[in-house]
Amino acid sequence: MRLRDTILVIAAITFTFSANSAPEKLILVNGNDHKPFTDENMPKGGRYSHMVKDLFASLGHDTEIKFYPWARAAAGVEKGKWLASFPYVLTEKRKEKFHYSLPVLTVEVKQFVRKENLAHFETKEFFDGARVCTPHGYAREQKVVKLIAKGKVRDIDAVDIAACFKMLNSSRVDMVVINSFVGRQVLKDLFG
Repeated sequence: MRLRDTILVIAAITFTFSANSAPEKLILVNGNDHKPFTDENMPKGGRYSHMVKDLFASLGHDTEIKFYPWARAAAGVEKGKWLASFPYVLTEKRKEKFHYSLPVLTVEVKQFVRKENLAHFETKEFFDGARVCTPHGYAREQKVVKLIAKGKVRDIDAVDIAACFKMLNSSRVDMVVINSFVGRQVLKDLFG
């Protein structure tokens, strides 16, 4: 069984004010640990942070981007504390709560496994009881959600994507499912 899909990386925009009452500075939030797209330690906060800030500037809005854990960022936007958060994968649950822009980028989801598991990675037996790590606040790939619901795989929650890869490295999980750009960047940052 192969769990290759594409996901949409999109900006979740929830407008909480009318055009006449727009604040002087728009506060946007996003998460760290999503290099090369967003991370406060990257130049200009990452590619998306820079792009979104430039987009709002072209519309005449001054913005400030703050970085929080993904779940906290989404909760703050939902409560109207901040204008928007980005980038987020479109899910049915999120679609009920937020307005989304058109897709900014389509990326491929990859399954990262240990080298010794490559030989039987695509077999049915590999997925029976496999432990899949998902960082808190991240959307789970839909095929993984279905496998979790059927009891075929176990979902292991982690504080961030780096923690997932550390658990994979130490064999505490069997797989990390994440977009290929972020996965490769985390591996480079952690293990060179």
